This record gives sequence, structure tokens and C-alpha cells, in this order.
Amino acid sequence: MCALLLACVTVAAGSAGSAGSAGSAGSAARPGGWYYGHLGTRSYAGLRLTADGGRVEQLDFMFRHGRCSDGHRLSDSFPYRIQAGGAIGADGRFSYSALARRAWELDRAGRRVDGKERLVLSATFSDERVTGTFRVRFISSSLRCSSGAVAFAAYRDGSPQAPVATDSVVSGHYRAQATDGDTRLRLIAFLPWDSLLVQRLTWHSSCAHGIATSSVREVGTPFTGNHFALHGAIATPFDGTTFRTRWRLAGTFSRDAAGRYRVDARLRARSLILRGRAVVDRCSATVSGIDGVGHRLSSRSI
Repeated sequence: MCALLLACVTVAAGSAGSAGSAGSAGSAARPGGWYYGHLGTRSYAGLRLTADGGRVEQLDFMFRHGRCSDGHRLSDSFPYRIQAGGAIGADGRFSYSALARRAWELDRAGRRVDGKERLVLSATFSDERVTGTFRVRFISSSLRCSSGAVAFAAYRDGSPQAPVATDSVVSGHYRAQATDGDTRLRLIAFLPWDSLLVQRLTWHSSCAHGIATSSVREVGTPFTGNHFALHGAIATPFDGTTFRTRWRLAGTFSRDAAGRYRVDARLRARSLILRGRAVVDRCSATVSGIDGVGHRLSSRSI
């Protein structure tokens, strides 16, 4: 789900430690694999253990919590690969801290600000569940941000709380196409986070003076049950004009009698072609029956 990340950092140094011996024999953590969880759409957690379950080797978190010195809400992510440390104690406890010397954030105006970021995280593994808290602080000469204490819970990949598939949705790649042959959709559904990523959506719109082709890429949204809906606006300059489009995509996941996972979506789009402030053309598209099949992810790594 990297396209959903709002900021990425490079770890320059880190340390980790927890009391007790590490290893699958004494650890309360289950051996190997991912733990996933989310708190609504505000916090997403991913932790990967080594094959023997003795240490945490990767963190993938996204969150919207805390404030920055310019007043805007902090939305951040930290995909850390833990090179040293990360041991899980015999009591299931794990703690980690790291300093990213080449981090960046977006300020209130959307401008990139380079600086340093400190992460401090503690957690406890128990059976198929891990709970904990983390804090993130970003510091630069012009901007400071703090997440405050952010609580999280995550569950063993494939467990009932972090399923690979349900009766209607599978974590995987979906490809769909409408009967018009022009409207095409590629997306990834990821069940443990109840989220999807539209990798690419293309369609043709009918205009007063011809046909226009539009596309959107890398747009993410949460979904509930087997339903999803997302919308957006795009502005594309072309040959002295600006093509302004508002679009909405909605759909459902299902499983057919043959056991195949499917998606069925519908699209509505309205566009204006502007030269300066003058409208030179209007376009629209209404497409239903964008139907396709889903295939399970070959790798559950995010």
C-alpha cells in the first residue's frame, strides 16, 4: 500500500532492546510473518517478524494524529526495516527507537520540509495479537511536528481479525473492463487494513466536439464490507486549454458460483475544457458494468 504513504524516511541509526531472551522458544510471539491492524482510517499498523519469531524485522505504519508547529494535522508514515536489534523478550515485550536523519514532512502549504525524525515504539505480543504505542517527532529549522502517543493493535496475518479473504473479498489484484472496451480498472484490495488502491482507471468521455480520454492513478480509500466508493478531481493542461474533470467510482466485491472473486463497478465523470476562463467544451461519461476478476496476492508484504 506505498502509494498511500504521505511521507517516507530513511533510517540512519536505530536501537532496540527489551528485557528477557529472544527466540521462538521463549517468546510469546508466534513464529514468523506479518501482523496487521488499523484504527478506522486514522492509524494503520504492520509489523513483520523473522521466521523464528525472535525479533521484529520490519515496521510499516501510517497515521493521522498530532500537530505541527504551523497548526496543521500531522499525517505521516514510517516504513522501517530493522537491521539490528528488534528482539522480542520472553514475556512478549518489544521496544524500538530510531533516528531518521534524512526525513521530510509537508507543511501547511504542501511544501516539502527536510529534517530529522525520531521514532519511539513499544509493544507486547500475545498469541495472535500485538498491542502498543508509538511516538514520532519531526524537527527542522522551520517546522516541528509531534504525533503524541498513538495506540495501535495488530493481528497475525490470516487470523480472523486480519483475514486473507472473506466470502466476498480477497486480498489481491483485480482487473476489470466495461463492455465498451474503453473503460478499464486495476486495483488492489487489502483486507487486514480494509483498504484498496486504484492503480489505474481509464475511460472515454463524450464531448460536444469529439471524444476525450481521462485516467487516474494511485488513489486509495478504505472500504466497508464488500462496498467501496471514491471520487476525485483532476486538471490536465493540453494544447493551450485545461481539462477539468470530476469523477466518482463505486462498486462491490463478490464471489461467483465458480468460487472466483469478482468486482463490479460504475463510473460517472463530468468535464469542462477551458481556455483561460472560457468554457470551450463539455464532456461526460456514465459507465456501468465495469466487471472483472480478482487474484490473491502472491506476497502479503506491503
